[in-house]
Amino acid sequence: MDTQSRVNQAANAAAKERLQSPQTIQQPRAMRASGDSGVDIRIFEVQSAGSGDGLYNCYEQSLDATYWGSTSGVDLFGNKNTTVVKVLNLQESFVSSSYVPALVKYDLIATWEMDDDGETSTSRRVGVPLEHGPRLVKAKASAGSDATINCNFQLRNGEYAVSGELGYSVSVTGLMSMGETQMQNCIPFVEEGKEYWAVNVRGKWMFVNNFWPYCITYDATCG
Repeated sequence: MDTQSRVNQAANAAAKERLQSPQTIQQPRAMRASGDSGVDIRIFEVQSAGSGDGLYNCYEQSLDATYWGSTSGVDLFGNKNTTVVKVLNLQESFVSSSYVPALVKYDLIATWEMDDDGETSTSRRVGVPLEHGPRLVKAKASAGSDATINCNFQLRNGEYAVSGELGYSVSVTGLMSMGETQMQNCIPFVEEGKEYWAVNVRGKWMFVNNFWPYCITYDATCG
């Protein structure tokens, strides 16, 4: 073989080697995340307040197959059983001393098990509610000589809580301006039987409205 042939042969071999993937390089491949996250999340429905801040007595829920795909406005969940399970609402794990429950009857809460630092044999169940934001309430009385009014909360079924249900006759506070202390002297004026919005702030229910002394509509000051 002459010199030129040897040169061509070497060049062809080098080109072929460049086109081949090195054996030491691993080719990327599609990866699928496991569907088992290791956390068993279940839906529970609040029945009543538990014996402690942020604790609720709940029933585990299951989907009602009869109403799957229903358009008639029925509840798609049903009680899996009527065994009471205590659940801690994590949004109420550090509340004020004047605690008032933030959840009402029939509220749904997504829960999972969590060990405590005492290593109890039975894990605690904690979770977060599936309803957030302001709640619709109905005043049980008109504004009076203090800063609070008892109200009934609207439940998940669209009805207002009645006596004996969590969400009945809950104290709601009005945030008043200019040093006023009596809601009866403020606007908007809260009337018995009318609906308003309330929000829970660290275990205290507050009206969404700000209340202003009505005298400022007539005078520069309320003095």
